[in-house]
Amino acid sequence: MKVIVLRESKKISKAKKFLEKKLNVKLELKGKNLFVEGNELEEYTASRVLEAAGKGFDIDIALLLRDENYIFEVVNIKNISPRRNLSQVRARVIGKKGRTLKVLSELSDCHIILRDNNVYIIGPAEKIKQALNGLRKLIRGSKQSSTYSYLERQRKNLFPDDLGLKTSKSQNSKSFDDYQSLKTLKSLDFDSFGIENSDSARNSKEFRHDQKSKKISDIKKYDV
Repeated sequence: MKVIVLRESKKISKAKKFLEKKLNVKLELKGKNLFVEGNELEEYTASRVLEAAGKGFDIDIALLLRDENYIFEVVNIKNISPRRNLSQVRARVIGKKGRTLKVLSELSDCHIILRDNNVYIIGPAEKIKQALNGLRKLIRGSKQSSTYSYLERQRKNLFPDDLGLKTSKSQNSKSFDDYQSLKTLKSLDFDSFGIENSDSARNSKEFRHDQKSKKISDIKKYDV
């Protein structure tokens, strides 16, 4: 029998029967202590899942750890950051409205949450190293943009055909910004929209009005 000390027991308590079925173990919760009973392998697997769920991951994300190819890692900010004011470091890791954590998760293909001074990560074994390195860079003071670039380079090394999240410089134009929320954008041929490249044309009100009208009709034509 294994004993796990939980940070959050309410979530486990509500999903107790579901978890027992999924993990093929018997669970008994006493305060913050969770007792796990099963055979040796089942107890080990259940411990991985339950520890992650107890740290704050959603149950469905924690259950990914049933797969031996997934890893659960913990990064303690205190052990990495040279700063005394750790609240500023936490704010940099989280980002405005949680954006930085979200982008880090997307670029690394890992699930990342922050609780107090600990960052918890669940991800595939082949990708977890890049996520850890990216987080360490950010915690030590690297800019968000530099960290994103690092993760994108690592992603391309693992998956050469993956385009990632980063866009080219030409995509900073107003014409492109109106399209970037469309999921199939990358497959469109911009020449077919008749979008001019000259700066003077972009800056003219007439051009923007014409392009706005043309984009509406072209979007319908392409049925995006």
